[in-house]
Amino acid sequence: MKIILDSKQIEQIISELAEKIAAGIDEKLFDDIVTIGIRSRGEILAQRLAAQLSKKLDRDVPCGTLDITLY
Repeated sequence: MKIILDSKQIEQIISELAEKIAAGIDEKLFDDIVTIGIRSRGEILAQRLAAQLSKKLDRDVPCGTLDITLY
């Protein structure tokens, strides 16, 4: 199996994405931010992104999961 990104590269990309999201929103909207991941691997990504956003915004960013198996 070919490895496209290792764990350090994934963490770097998530951090950069969180930085861009945080920089691109108005402070008034900080309370309206949530992350939602599609079950099963997307929820892990959403959790990691929510953790990074929480650090950058200095507030809790809720994280949810969307289960699309019935669709």
